[in-house]
Amino acid sequence: MRVVLSATALLSFVSVWKAAALAIAELGVAAFFVAGVSEPLGPVAPWLILLMCAVAAFVRAIDIESWGLFVPGGLIGRARLAFGATGGRLAAASTLSERLLLAAVGCGVAAHYGASLVVTREALSFAGGLATEEFTVVLAVVLVGLLWIRARIGFDLDSDAIARGIWVGVAILAIVAVWGTITLVREKPLLEQLITLPTAPGSIRTYLLALAFTLPIVGGGDVLAHSAYELPPPR
Repeated sequence: MRVVLSATALLSFVSVWKAAALAIAELGVAAFFVAGVSEPLGPVAPWLILLMCAVAAFVRAIDIESWGLFVPGGLIGRARLAFGATGGRLAAASTLSERLLLAAVGCGVAAHYGASLVVTREALSFAGGLATEEFTVVLAVVLVGLLWIRARIGFDLDSDAIARGIWVGVAILAIVAVWGTITLVREKPLLEQLITLPTAPGSIRTYLLALAFTLPIVGGGDVLAHSAYELPPPR
């Protein structure tokens, strides 16, 4: 029997602000990481990042449509059905790598900024001159361990509090983005440098490097599945 659910009916069951927060936290964070490491691409980097964000929107649309196939196993199950056992193994490996790397990078960034704010070289004199970078590594390992212990003992944080924290972060980033745009418009040399694109065609190595830097913006295939468990039935 075919079941049709309209958006109006679903919105009465779905907490949109919570679901959007969880998806934004996982999908939107990659663009900021890429923006921080794409300096070797030169002036064309912001445009490549913007282009890849548009590609990510189309990929998410495909992802949403694929969930209508009712294939069990999520991304891995759909890849196995479409490309065989090898495709399913590659999808499982990429999903596992994404989760491990995202957790490590997130803890590393949080530890870096935390150590930069509260730790100075003088404050660590008791540790025999321990540098801030070394303390950052130790703090990142501790954060990864705490997350692992939380998952092992089944201690779940309040999803409403997590969603509120994410939206606070989004608001801060929006303010910084507006501030940066105003500054860019006022500083004409910076604006001219941004809108100036290279006229000479790059090498194959340059294009591959640009793809490697910007591809993480697309995000993973199971982001919506992780968010779905936070929604009240029907999902």
